[in-house]
Amino acid sequence: MPILQLVPASDWLLGATLLAGMIILLALTEYLFRLRPQSAEAMRKFIHLGTGVAVLPAPWLFHSSLPILLITISFAAANLWSIRRGRLKSIHEVSRASFGTFYYPLSFAILLLLFWERHVMILSIAFALMAFGDAAAGLVAQQFPQRKILPLAWDKKSLHGCAAMFVASALIIGTGLLVFRQSHALSFVVGFGVAIAIGLLATAAETLSWRGSDNLTVPLLSALGLFVVLNPETQQKFLLGEVLAVLITVAAFKTRSLDLSGAIAAFLIGTIIFGIGGWPFAIPLLVFFIGSSLLSHLPQRAGQIAKEIIAKSSRRDATQVFANGLPQALVVIAILFLKKEFAFLLYLGGVAAATADTWATEIGLRFGKQPRSIINGEAVTPGTSGGITFAGVLGAILGAAMIALAGWWSFSLFANGEISRRNLIGVAIAGVLAHFIDSLLGATLQRRNQCVVCDRITERDEHCGALTQYFSGWRRLDNDMVNIVCGVSGILLAMMANLL
Repeated sequence: MPILQLVPASDWLLGATLLAGMIILLALTEYLFRLRPQSAEAMRKFIHLGTGVAVLPAPWLFHSSLPILLITISFAAANLWSIRRGRLKSIHEVSRASFGTFYYPLSFAILLLLFWERHVMILSIAFALMAFGDAAAGLVAQQFPQRKILPLAWDKKSLHGCAAMFVASALIIGTGLLVFRQSHALSFVVGFGVAIAIGLLATAAETLSWRGSDNLTVPLLSALGLFVVLNPETQQKFLLGEVLAVLITVAAFKTRSLDLSGAIAAFLIGTIIFGIGGWPFAIPLLVFFIGSSLLSHLPQRAGQIAKEIIAKSSRRDATQVFANGLPQALVVIAILFLKKEFAFLLYLGGVAAATADTWATEIGLRFGKQPRSIINGEAVTPGTSGGITFAGVLGAILGAAMIALAGWWSFSLFANGEISRRNLIGVAIAGVLAHFIDSLLGATLQRRNQCVVCDRITERDEHCGALTQYFSGWRRLDNDMVNIVCGVSGILLAMMANLL
């Protein structure tokens, strides 16, 4: 094959040597684990650090990325197989189920594909954060037996561990910027700010990690942040955007609009949207977030009845934030590759969908009369997914229209561009239609549970102090998944309206 002929023989030899060394390291770790099975966590960190030391010099040792790319992909596949089969217990037999050993080589393979040719500095710093930052933070945190555990639902994270992760990340980034000082034009002060900004991003990604996902999110989000902040045209926008994201999420946490996990997730989403998109993208999101938060704090006539059914409270957690913001954040990342006006319309469609759906629920519960099923028109209990009211539909129209208007104003003011009236109407219609798609899914396919104590049908996993049991719908299609579908629908419908 021609591509193989372009790789020097020395690279293949070096790759074979590296592969053999890593296999020997794994075999040694497995042997030591059988002697001391209680040391699985230490063995895992040893492999983490050892492979980092072995692979980090790759850009200087290899002429081509292909041999190292084949090695990483092979290890990702082998680790996934061993996790499924219960093999290699020295690195998989830990206190919590994790796919971290699969994500670790996978993320390095992605970094290789994206940055090998043009951004060796970003590749090296992002990989060093994954290889050394998390491990160093874990080792430091273990020195504090009386650690303060953060109130996160899916994993145990300590305040000491997060602080150690931030310090380690900032030091690694700062050191990387010094080592590669010929590759950028950052002053010491700006470089210090970049180390703090990307360190916060890496720490937030690690704090919200689940089942080892930090081995994927920490390096990729850090690489994205470095890519944007090292561009002189977007540097100031990114740093100011992150500051704005911090201020808004702290305020939302203090006013109890978000819990801790929701605030961290909102910081990540806000940094991407504010830091990459700037004010044109920030203002519609602020209209959604501030308006939804204000509505959620208004008294409800049917509030107690609805609380018995709705899965989440008005204080949003990370899954709710990601469900309403992740598709839109991915569209903002796409402006690095797509025409800005086109990506902006897709983004508005996603935000309009989330706003229409949220405002329909909040306004319907407070000002609507008897809700009716969107399928057959029968009366349903307030808060039931798929139930609609006339006030709720008006709320959906109002929310989508507000986002379209906010987008028109912010784009014309801050991007010096103009969005046609037809496209604005298309965005509003896309948001309202996506809201109806959400309601249809809620009435038909969304999962419902039943309380084992009072037999009430609910979306909650717990009711009357006991775990609920599955009743109907698709088991994995909960309210958060339906919200993701709603956002994606708004994006796709806005794209169709723009193309037509």
